[in-house]
Amino acid sequence: MLFLFVGLWGCQRQTALIIDVRSQGEYNTEHIANAILIPHETIGSEIEKIEENRGREIIIYCRSGHRAGLAKTILEGMGYTHVTNGGGLMDMKAKGYQ
Repeated sequence: MLFLFVGLWGCQRQTALIIDVRSQGEYNTEHIANAILIPHETIGSEIEKIEENRGREIIIYCRSGHRAGLAKTILEGMGYTHVTNGGGLMDMKAKGYQ
């Protein structure tokens, strides 16, 4: 069962849109390659940055997973259905994201 989960996460990694919801300063210090920055407090007003990706898997991360959870709730309230809280930056790295 663990193999299946890891395999599915690997599939997500190749096609998912990755959103970093931390601050600009945190993002500048370190972030996952190809992640776009949309701070959690502005995700509702900056939705046009990802609107074309409505049907795509979206993985959101922050430092600990808390802000990612808040952003996930906002996106789900706006009709996004394929949103995953990736946790914190270190969680994402542990899953193989660089």
